[in-house]
Amino acid sequence: LTPAELGRGPLSLVLGSALQPGDDAARGAPLRRWLVQAFVAQVAADPQVQLDILERNGVGEPLGLAEFEALAGTLRSLVAGVRALNRHDLVVPIDEFEATQPNDGDYAGVAPDEIAARGTAALALLGAARQSLVDAALDDDAIAAALRACWPFGLREAEPTPPPADAAEFERWQADHHARRERVLLEFDERVAAASRLPPRGRTPMQDRDPTTPEAIGIAVDRIKLVFGKDFPVLPVFTLGPYAASVAASLADRAALLGADPFEVAGWLPKLARVREGADRLDAAITAHEALHETSLADELAVWQLPHKSGKPWAARPEAWAGPEDPRKKVPQLAVVASGADALAGLAAETLLAGLTVDEWQEVIPDANQTTGVSFHYDAPGARPPQAVLLAVPPRVGMTHWRFDEVLATVHEAFDLAQMRCVRPKDFVDGMGAFLPGNFLPQNFGADVPSVELWQMAKKYATLATNTVALGKI
Repeated sequence: LTPAELGRGPLSLVLGSALQPGDDAARGAPLRRWLVQAFVAQVAADPQVQLDILERNGVGEPLGLAEFEALAGTLRSLVAGVRALNRHDLVVPIDEFEATQPNDGDYAGVAPDEIAARGTAALALLGAARQSLVDAALDDDAIAAALRACWPFGLREAEPTPPPADAAEFERWQADHHARRERVLLEFDERVAAASRLPPRGRTPMQDRDPTTPEAIGIAVDRIKLVFGKDFPVLPVFTLGPYAASVAASLADRAALLGADPFEVAGWLPKLARVREGADRLDAAITAHEALHETSLADELAVWQLPHKSGKPWAARPEAWAGPEDPRKKVPQLAVVASGADALAGLAAETLLAGLTVDEWQEVIPDANQTTGVSFHYDAPGARPPQAVLLAVPPRVGMTHWRFDEVLATVHEAFDLAQMRCVRPKDFVDGMGAFLPGNFLPQNFGADVPSVELWQMAKKYATLATNTVALGKI
């Protein structure tokens, strides 16, 4: 069976390969039920047909069921919980460019007419599915076919159960079968009413004004999600506009970005996947594809960085930060790795793009050189000259320069001595004369610093006193 024979698109096959909320676990995932229905139809058309369900196929042959379900599981994990790309995810906004572009916020570069047309088409599909249920009337087979067609609209619980073989149970099944049809019709009516309550593209009733372009795009996205379910991924189409030239130039400089190793990005992604959840999902999907198809995807990952500087290595390579040149001169503001290099070939300002943001982060890379500064706060100088000056003499003989600890010790000693001698005249009351003169005479027995030799003074004073006495006797 091919996807075309199943009547399902790639996204439906991926999303239907596992149970989701509302699915009947006893009946298996939607994909397996679709296969059973297709096989039953083939047997009904040709009772002699031989059916073989292979878990695996040979090299170069279509995937077996187990292989496809494994691959679909990795793709389903990749698609779930990610947001749609916009122009600002892929470029560094430049003021002179932005001034010429519409201010579309999160929908930068998105074509509003295209997404609005898709919203209208989604509502038309919903209306056609509803009409098929109305036309089914009381025909059990027609009701079953119409209910099975409701799966893409997120109404997985609407899929009918097969009629029982027991005639006694058939009436109960038939009643439930018709009640299921009525419930789905009611759900369709509620969705159509909700879609009609969404502000139309040309006017916002609550504010009585035309919606801005971002509001109009948001309305179209909401309309599509209303039709297919809130978890349905909607990817608006956008262009890079005037930024396309810089991106194309960086893409063309792949040899300089990656150096001589074409597998540089292919080897970088698995290492990054060990620490980044989004990168891990992308790496798992690529690895599964390579394992099942035996095809290398080394050239499938595109790389560019902005601002573009010809000949500069990719920021993820050590060579980008080595050498005597100031690294700040070559730091890129944005580095992008994108899966789908073929879609970027021949990129131009009007090229239509769409995609998923798998992972994003801010990278901190140390600089070899960094300009720093230190600020100090001090009081503004007063209008008076200093009232005291501290004069310090070298504490060691033969000093050629001061050391910081010596200066600090001198200042500390001066503070201590100032506190010991800091006495005001009035503190002495009437006995101040007994303390004058109040001099401090240092005495150093090692003669390391200038000092007063008090013991020599005492010796000379004793000799002078003796001579004075002898002179008196004469």
